[in-house]
Amino acid sequence: MSKNNAPAAAGSTKDAGADPAAAPIRAPKKTEQSLRVNFTEKELLEIGKRLAEANRELEAAEGEKKSITGTLKAKCDSIAARISHHSGELTNGYTYRNVPCEVRFDAPKKGMKQTVRLDTGETIETAAMTLGEMQAELPGIPAEATATRPERKPSRTVSASGVVVTDGDGDAFLDDQDTNP
Repeated sequence: MSKNNAPAAAGSTKDAGADPAAAPIRAPKKTEQSLRVNFTEKELLEIGKRLAEANRELEAAEGEKKSITGTLKAKCDSIAARISHHSGELTNGYTYRNVPCEVRFDAPKKGMKQTVRLDTGETIETAAMTLGEMQAELPGIPAEATATRPERKPSRTVSASGVVVTDGDGDAFLDDQDTNP
């Protein structure tokens, strides 16, 4: 191709190549600019899929947040309860614990009993003895053994006619009465 047959640049005249005083022809420069572009149907479908996936991830994260928040709330509540308990102990200056004690019968006088702390020797209670406490113990049998023994109930035999005979005393009564006359 000859120079004369070359396409003319925009804004140039046909005989610009013949005029040596004319400005030199520049090649076009490629650039990029942010311009509006409408989405295709395929692109809209892909964006919809990504949106649905992002919503699912958000719901899962919010569920996890609620779970963690609940766990952390329970932990904070537990710590707050401990703080309150220790603050109360510090304010009061005391707490309650199981302390070894001893009950002394017929002290300070006959028919009375005293409960004494073994760690400090302090008398914490003085009260009248109960009738059971006044009962003398049998030698060789601890008082707890007689107190915890179960009550013995007589066995019953019911005849075909509904008469009950107890083995202990031979009394008879009807089964619907369920008591000894």
